[in-house]
Amino acid sequence: MYLFREEFHKILANKMILASVCILFFINGVCSAYMFQSGGTGGHLYSSGAYKKLYRKLEHQSNPEKFIEKKIEKIYAAKDQYKPEYEENTDAEYRLFSAVQEEINNCSGYGEYVRSIINNADDILHSGLLVSENRFGIRNQRKVIQDYSKWSQIKSMPYGGQKGLEVFIKNTVTDFCYFLMILLLSVFLISREADTGELFLYQSTYKGDSRLAISKWIVLMVGTCLVCGIFYGSDLILVDAMYGIGDMERPIQAISLLRGSVLHLSLLQCIVIIFLSKILNGILMMSFIFLGIMVIHKNEWRYLTVIGIFGSEILLFYAIHDNDRFEMLKYINLYAFLRPELLVGYHNISIFSMPFSYFEIYLFIVSLFSILMTIGAISIFERKCLSGAGSGSNVSDHRFRVQSCSVLRGELYKLLCNGRGGILCVLYVIIMVICYKPVWEEYFITTDAAYEAYIDYLQGKYTTGKQQYIQKENTRFQKIQNDYEAGMISEKTYKYEMNGYLAFEQIRDIKAPYLKKVNGNFLHETPYLILTGAGVYKTLFMRMAFCLSSILIYLFAYLYGIEYQNHTNVLLRTSYYGGKRTLCVKGFIGIGIAAILYVVTYLPLYISIFQKYGAGGLHAPAVSLEHLSWFPESVSIMNYLILVAVKRYVGICLMMGLLFFTARYTKNVLLNCIVGILCISIPLVLAYIGVNGADFLAFNILLL
Repeated sequence: MYLFREEFHKILANKMILASVCILFFINGVCSAYMFQSGGTGGHLYSSGAYKKLYRKLEHQSNPEKFIEKKIEKIYAAKDQYKPEYEENTDAEYRLFSAVQEEINNCSGYGEYVRSIINNADDILHSGLLVSENRFGIRNQRKVIQDYSKWSQIKSMPYGGQKGLEVFIKNTVTDFCYFLMILLLSVFLISREADTGELFLYQSTYKGDSRLAISKWIVLMVGTCLVCGIFYGSDLILVDAMYGIGDMERPIQAISLLRGSVLHLSLLQCIVIIFLSKILNGILMMSFIFLGIMVIHKNEWRYLTVIGIFGSEILLFYAIHDNDRFEMLKYINLYAFLRPELLVGYHNISIFSMPFSYFEIYLFIVSLFSILMTIGAISIFERKCLSGAGSGSNVSDHRFRVQSCSVLRGELYKLLCNGRGGILCVLYVIIMVICYKPVWEEYFITTDAAYEAYIDYLQGKYTTGKQQYIQKENTRFQKIQNDYEAGMISEKTYKYEMNGYLAFEQIRDIKAPYLKKVNGNFLHETPYLILTGAGVYKTLFMRMAFCLSSILIYLFAYLYGIEYQNHTNVLLRTSYYGGKRTLCVKGFIGIGIAAILYVVTYLPLYISIFQKYGAGGLHAPAVSLEHLSWFPESVSIMNYLILVAVKRYVGICLMMGLLFFTARYTKNVLLNCIVGILCISIPLVLAYIGVNGADFLAFNILLL
């Protein structure tokens, strides 16, 4: 009990852990609220308040289907004269009624839905499509008939609000924050002591090795349960406040997302099972991380292995088709286990040509692997204590052989070789090359040929001569219109002559008056809209900033954190300059590597844009672009692009300063990486998904 209390106290007494919980809780709340409000679609189809209000109204209706149908007919009949009752505009109210109508129809048509599944399975069995060799296919269809026959007598399901539970089940933001918190707890409680060689001291404790390992595992399990309750519990409270959950005694088949399930569960039981599954998933991930820390000696390989395995699990889930021969790899993996709709839904998996329920397989696999990995991790933990195994990042590593006394060469060797930073940089460059796609293909950029022809002719300062040309063109189009109305030209000739009128209208009514007002230039806008990140092109720079910051977080965290992790920072104080020279060298290396990766990330975009569209207009005033109308006339577009590039690089240097500062307190490379993810990567993700105000959060104002 004493060991358990002390291990638990380590977590509660650590300010960084508590701060991380608060930050992640806040980020999860903001992201989840945004995702819930958008209904999990990324777009606001209708408001959650209107949805909740409508279902409260339906509770007092004897025939809700008829009520919704009349409302939709009323919208069609009134059209522009319709006054919304639940939403701010007619379109949103129509989408609300349509969504609720579909939900009610799914509940009332449940009997037909079940019978259609049974009939389809029976037709497939008797159609001869399944050959005798396909034993799983035949057995699976028989199992489908057997499972759904138990529900065939039920005609309908009770209706009620279901959108809240649907968005709660499909929310992946909380899964990410949950996993990140488990990773943080595991690293703090186990990795730090393994890295610093403290495991060797534990062999002297009273009944120490196994009890200590078990105490750490229990503390992690309790921490996992608490984190699960905090994060997913807050999500549930949030969806109840926004959408409402309704009658918790309804069968789960009353929810459209789960209507295919054959489990006899109420919504309350389903929520309890989802929470228990999240806890089991957390224990499985925690046991896996625990085992990985014990098995893998080198720090960087631990992190890369954990990230690589979870990344490959996600890739397998989305890359493998449902009916593929490797279906088992798709569904029996850590990412699939996080999807509650699979757990309580209906899906059979082939094991030796026998169909087994996914729910049964999940319980067996998660329980088995959690137990095996826990036993393995605890056994290895004991052996490490007895053998005095220390950190995999020990400075006495036999591979650390630098024959030069140069501080610069030594720091470069540590980062690029010992820290595997060189491999990561090469991989980053390769991935950037492989994944590169011209921006005009990604955003399907098309241009109006007539508009571009006018811009080609008018390019440059808006002068009196160009104003006269616009007036002349206007007179020409007026004459064509008058001739057509007088019957002097045919319709075919009229359409041909008026082909560029829409483009001319845009220049005459919008572009020319604006440029005359700000004293700007006519120029091809597309390349500069892209390079300045205007409108939809801003997401391009968000992705580039995220990719660049991701690799720099690890490099900076390792560059400044490895001495604190190995406690060799105390040796620097004995040097002639007291470590100041080493710090300056680290700063020089960080600035240099950041500059190289910055150029690798952004330069290909600039080159491809100028090759495609040319560099004409670079010296035009920045105010020539409407979204830069607030800039002084003396600032050219080239000046603006240089200013933005410098601003982003300053943001990167400030990132480096942040990770240097936090390394003094985290004293661990991975913990420093997690701080970087919380402060840099997650705000970029918030901006990418469109959270209001996220563009000005943390480093986003500099990086975007």
